[in-house]
Amino acid sequence: AYSVLESGPLSDQYNVADPDTARSDIEGQPLTVRIGYQAPNPRLAATIAAITQACLPAGITVVDATTETTGPQTLRDGGIDVLVASTGGAVGSGSTGSSAMDAYALHTGNGNNLSGYSNPQIDGIIAALAVTTDPKEIARLLGDAAPILWTDVPTLPLYRQERTLLRSKKMFAVEPNPTKWGSGWNMDRWRLEP
Repeated sequence: AYSVLESGPLSDQYNVADPDTARSDIEGQPLTVRIGYQAPNPRLAATIAAITQACLPAGITVVDATTETTGPQTLRDGGIDVLVASTGGAVGSGSTGSSAMDAYALHTGNGNNLSGYSNPQIDGIIAALAVTTDPKEIARLLGDAAPILWTDVPTLPLYRQERTLLRSKKMFAVEPNPTKWGSGWNMDRWRLEP
């Protein structure tokens, strides 16, 4: 499920599987998708098995092309069609701390743009975000990007990193966050009562 911030008419279309539309989109032709991850990883093996079963009704054959060396280069070299990886947190659990820098992952030609996604409109929005500090302008730019990205779907988050957050009853403003920033995302607002 998507968070309150992610939910809305654009994301709602993906909440329920629609094999009939998927079959129609591929015009009833067989489609094989090679998917891989760096083995061994039992959690990702189970994820691939679930994806395989979910795609069958749509006429999509999923081939598990996993090896011990599967990675971003395998995707770039055409050895697989889909890479399942935690590349969204590639800079570590602390991220870069900059949403502008993190946004560059979808910029044409960026080394972290594993899907090879290219859209001049998104490139322009990312360039504007990199130099914009006005919160209203940032919100407008993000609003402009959302429908483009929900239409193109250049990457697909399959799940979030679940965490358990424990805090003292005397600590306030600590909030869970399933993103790569973890619970420290708002550390500047934490308050410890005596």
